[in-house]
Amino acid sequence: MIKIGFLGPKGTFTHEALRGYTKSRSEYVECDFGTIADMLVSVNNNESDEAIVPIENSIEGGSIISNTLDMLAYEVDLKIKAEIVLKVAQNLLVPEGVGLSDIECILSHPQALGQCRKYIDKHFPGIMLKATQSTAGAALEAARSGAKCAVIGSASLADVYGLKVLEHSIQDTDTNETRFIVVSKTDGE
Repeated sequence: MIKIGFLGPKGTFTHEALRGYTKSRSEYVECDFGTIADMLVSVNNNESDEAIVPIENSIEGGSIISNTLDMLAYEVDLKIKAEIVLKVAQNLLVPEGVGLSDIECILSHPQALGQCRKYIDKHFPGIMLKATQSTAGAALEAARSGAKCAVIGSASLADVYGLKVLEHSIQDTDTNETRFIVVSKTDGE
């Protein structure tokens, strides 16, 4: 069975890209990784068969994407076998019982926070922002902490982590897309 890596945990945009890539497949195992570097090394060392990594975002993400490109160019010997373009809609999510006026902090991946700067500045001026390793990590923290924190991320995080969506599509532009590539040791099927 083929092992496909994604930047986890479940609910991230990389996980959504994986779901789109595998919708016509039945024989695969999802392998979540904490970092893109760990994921690429896993494929390079034949511990995973493929990995889905972001390489371009229309709004934000320079450092993450440049790290991915640097690794692909200098540290691993992998081939690109597919491309996925995912429309990115950021949403404001909260634990049950938390309303807009209750929010004391916003958690998310730095890229998601950057993609929603105008929304945050307009609706939550001066609020504490906390950067996390992933949008899913932020959702997990908000769900478990009991704090009055909101999360910025995909709507699928609500189902995975028991949150509710307070505001839909809060990103600064509606043309926000991330391009992902599928990498493996070979470029063929």
